[in-house]
Amino acid sequence: TIERVQRADSRPLLVRFRWYVEGESPVHFGYGGDSAMRIFSQYGFVETSTNEWDLLWTMVPQWENMAVTTGTQYYKPRPWQIHNHCLALKNNEGMAGTKESQWKHVWKMQLRYGEEEFDFMPETLILPDDLAKIRRLLHKSPSPWILKPTIGKRAIGVEIISNKKQLPNLHAADMAGKRFIMQKYITDPLLVQGRKFHMRLYMVLTSLSPLRVLIHNEGLVLFAVSNYSSDANSFADTRVHLTNSAVADRNNAQSVLNGWLLSRLWAHLVGQLGQAAVTKVQRDIDDAFIKLALSAQLESGGFEDRRSGSCFDLFGVDVLIDRYHKPHVMEVNVGPEVLSPDPSSHEANERAHQAVLKDLIPLAAKTWTPVSVKRSFKARLLQFKETHHVTECPPNTFILETDKCLTSHDIEDLWRIHRETEMLGNFRRLYPVPSTASGYTQFFHSGLDQRNYLAVKWANAFYANT
Repeated sequence: TIERVQRADSRPLLVRFRWYVEGESPVHFGYGGDSAMRIFSQYGFVETSTNEWDLLWTMVPQWENMAVTTGTQYYKPRPWQIHNHCLALKNNEGMAGTKESQWKHVWKMQLRYGEEEFDFMPETLILPDDLAKIRRLLHKSPSPWILKPTIGKRAIGVEIISNKKQLPNLHAADMAGKRFIMQKYITDPLLVQGRKFHMRLYMVLTSLSPLRVLIHNEGLVLFAVSNYSSDANSFADTRVHLTNSAVADRNNAQSVLNGWLLSRLWAHLVGQLGQAAVTKVQRDIDDAFIKLALSAQLESGGFEDRRSGSCFDLFGVDVLIDRYHKPHVMEVNVGPEVLSPDPSSHEANERAHQAVLKDLIPLAAKTWTPVSVKRSFKARLLQFKETHHVTECPPNTFILETDKCLTSHDIEDLWRIHRETEMLGNFRRLYPVPSTASGYTQFFHSGLDQRNYLAVKWANAFYANT
């Protein structure tokens, strides 16, 4: 059959928020309780605390916890089950881990393929590991760096440091268990109406093998509370330099600039910079996001072993544009906020979150599939086989022989790509599409395997205008 995700029974769809570790529970309002069910119930979901879930929706990945709980080294969800994380934490060393581990993955790509190819994140140092180096840098050139806890939210513990005298409490011996990153501070950000801002963009990995990367066309724009100043005396003022919405909340700043939808920002920037400049910024962001996804590869090549269709990853990626129109990825949020506890006080937040979830749930959670999508897939599959002179492989065909035939797993992969494309909503595919399919092959550590090669062929055949 085309789709092997149907359960035999007709019970309601079940969503589980409870983690797979005794005593652990969701610690964020967007991952359980009434605020979450307010969204999921619209799609027919009923909450469960059992292992019979259709969708496991948690703030952090549960692969290691599920494996411990079920007694299997690699937990394999049943065919209809989907987890909202593909990447594992790996003791916070994976791409889905901390700000530190995310930077290390990008840094390793810089070492492997050249810094100029992966220069979308500001220079970053790790504390306490690089404490001596940062002291030397601040002594030699007292330029600003931004200090962030490697695990944290809502701008807690974030500050700007511009000289070594501001590091009195950062002694390696006193930092047991405490980890920080220090990013080179961008002192010349692009401003809107005099204020610094950053964009929260939503990237989704719907598959690791073959790799599929999407971006949502809507997003959130967050502004600093006060007008920007590059004067060193202003660095301690979080209202000037930090654009996290928590800063505005703590200052009771309900400014009209406190939050915009991304679509409003793009329209504003077209008037401020011109369409050509905005288009280039958007293309540079697309490039950064594809390379960010590729940074999740294992050093030996390939990605984590997940059965295709069993998971997806939603990332909230914070991007800042400088005055020269270069976008910088500031951090990647795994399990980003997608539900607002008080929608009336954060209208832009709520509208952006609703837009993303409205498209994400039917796309990734496989809640339903129109009959027309199944019919169009059968027609395209027939066309693909005729154009490329391939047939369907007999059972148990050896993998190296599949250049002339399609295995059942190949057809499942093609079906998922087709279904996803037909149900994108306001998502846009970044990879693979014809414009990106060949340009990023060089960044696959082991080259394109059979599954990625087939996905690229399918994209080239049918998505020329995507």
